[in-house]
Amino acid sequence: MDWLRRNTEGPKGADARAVLSKNPGIGPVAGKWQWVGYKGGSEPGVMNMTLLLQAKAGGWYALTGSWNDPAQAVSEGRFAALVTRAAELAAP
Repeated sequence: MDWLRRNTEGPKGADARAVLSKNPGIGPVAGKWQWVGYKGGSEPGVMNMTLLLQAKAGGWYALTGSWNDPAQAVSEGRFAALVTRAAELAAP
């Protein structure tokens, strides 16, 4: 995510940042972050969510979560709620 942050600064990176922020991957975080970028992936029993977050003061943070359970499907809603709550709590 740091590579994406560094390589999408300025006008040339506007399209990439627009793609990353189109689907924030998490629920609303009550305006706690200036910008939220998201990349995730899943397959049966596995889910990953990675967020690039910019604080209102300008600092950058990355938040990553993974859920693996080969015995059953991941509860996508529950996992997204956990990551959303983590983003809320991590906001400076």
